[in-house]
Amino acid sequence: MNIVNSFLFYLESIKRLISGMTTYRSQFILKFLSDLTNLALSIIFMKFIYAVSPGIPGWTFSEYLVFVGTLYSIMVLSDIIFTKMPFELEGIIEEGNFDNILSKPINSLLQLMAKSFDVERIFSLIPNLVILIYGLMQINNGFKIINIVTYLTFIILAFAFYYSICIILCAITILMTRSYIIGALINLLENLSYYPLTIYPKSIIFTFTFLFPIGLMAFYPSSVLLGKITWFYILPLSGVTLTFASISILIYNLTIRKYVSAGG
Repeated sequence: MNIVNSFLFYLESIKRLISGMTTYRSQFILKFLSDLTNLALSIIFMKFIYAVSPGIPGWTFSEYLVFVGTLYSIMVLSDIIFTKMPFELEGIIEEGNFDNILSKPINSLLQLMAKSFDVERIFSLIPNLVILIYGLMQINNGFKIINIVTYLTFIILAFAFYYSICIILCAITILMTRSYIIGALINLLENLSYYPLTIYPKSIIFTFTFLFPIGLMAFYPSSVLLGKITWFYILPLSGVTLTFASISILIYNLTIRKYVSAGG
């Protein structure tokens, strides 16, 4: 199946999911309120930290709002599009339907993405964007075009990195079927992203930049937008992300081959 048909397949799948939103309206509202409450508590906690202490070194509260708004927006949008892929795959394998996925003339990862689209979290993106915009309005120091472009590029790289993680977790799910470490690994990734890299030792900064680029989740996008770093980071981080994505796809494809061989 060519790229256009694959894209149309994905859009049609999403359309069917969104059309069913009204069926589960109460569940949708509860999920939104839960996300909103968790976000509000996080902001209140950080406001308290900044009220009783100097806060995070090198970051004002408004700058941290930009950081958090960026991080949560990336996470929520990722949750909407692909974070549920490993969990969806786990259920498919347990039900014995993974062979049906592989037999279709559509990329298996695209099928998993279509099945994993989380309609319930769509409106949860709004409060995160509000926090981001509010933080930017509080700073209001005139943002350079090159910094805005680099910010958006870093966000794309962040999605690519996070998606690569989900691909690797899908490979683990195929090998282990029911793996309780999947949720733990995703939570760990998110927890490590909650604070600017500047609070970590240089060895950790290097690791989270060039080996396992967690810094893309919020630190590098918000830092370049706020003028804390230059756009030159875009070149090495693009290379790191491309390498990480290539490795994740290679791992997944090797796992699929092993699965097919084991199944005869």
